[in-house]
Amino acid sequence: MLVDYDIERESKKESFIPFIQFVLMILFIQCLVYVLPDWMTSSAAEVDEDTLRFRIIANSNSDVDQQLKEEILTGIEPLLIQAINSEDMQSSLVEIEEELLQKATAIAKADGETVTFGRERALFPPKLLGATLYPQNYYDAYVMTIGSGRGDNFWCALFPNVCYPEPKEEQQAEKEKPKFFVWEWLQKVFS
Repeated sequence: MLVDYDIERESKKESFIPFIQFVLMILFIQCLVYVLPDWMTSSAAEVDEDTLRFRIIANSNSDVDQQLKEEILTGIEPLLIQAINSEDMQSSLVEIEEELLQKATAIAKADGETVTFGRERALFPPKLLGATLYPQNYYDAYVMTIGSGRGDNFWCALFPNVCYPEPKEEQQAEKEKPKFFVWEWLQKVFS
């Protein structure tokens, strides 16, 4: 025979508190889902009109074609940096446009590839750089295509200068470890 024991139940008031906490947490997460994407894209939307990008598209995804793309990038990189650092970047890029094409063509001819280069509106995928999300969009860009241009590409934003940022003096002050009040609150509530 089994021993009888008393069943103790929680009061309705005590079981209702975790339910309220759960509902509040769901509402908080839902608010973040709606507010956060708008906040992240707002700073990028302000820059969209002024953004100028540079893109090099490889012939294919083979190792040889990707290596050629990297060689061309390395060869023209000093010209790009020089144009970016000039006072009037737009006119500097127009002036060196022919020189960029000649240098890239000379490097590509060694592998028997052709290179086309021009300024156009090009579709770029979304990219997260730092705290700024650049949405997928058509941007004004200099596009260099190697061969048929069916491979992966290198791209960067020239203005704002994302590819070759200006050197900044590093601060050596110790940084305080960030605290997240929501996480701390959750730990207190559920511990």
